[in-house]
Amino acid sequence: MMDMKNKGILIGTRDYLGKKWCRVSMGTVEEIKEFTKVLTELWKA
Repeated sequence: MMDMKNKGILIGTRDYLGKKWCRVSMGTVEEIKEFTKVLTELWKA
């Protein structure tokens, strides 16, 4: 989560039925492209 925040992407988390969930809201095509780029970079790390 902090890695995403450091790259300018904020993500909200919630606990539901004892499990952690993540919700990501995206708006423009450019924002979606940036999100997927950063997420891919972090998964590879």
